[in-house]
Amino acid sequence: MTRPEFTEILSLMEACWPHRPVRNDTAAVWFGDLADLDVETVRAAVLAVYRSGREFMPNGAQVRAEVAAQTLAAPSF
Repeated sequence: MTRPEFTEILSLMEACWPHRPVRNDTAAVWFGDLADLDVETVRAAVLAVYRSGREFMPNGAQVRAEVAAQTLAAPSF
């Protein structure tokens, strides 16, 4: 994922959880957590966490855990 793509993901997260904006240093850590992943995969994980009813914004590691859970839950054909 590129930095501009991550900026879009961060905007999505702040729209879903508007309670508190993400600080720049925190965003930098989260980008490091997620940079090697595809932006669509990350977007799907963020939306899944949001739709689960989570009250607070997940951090980069929690988004990555959701990506792993979705990957492991995928059916094998």
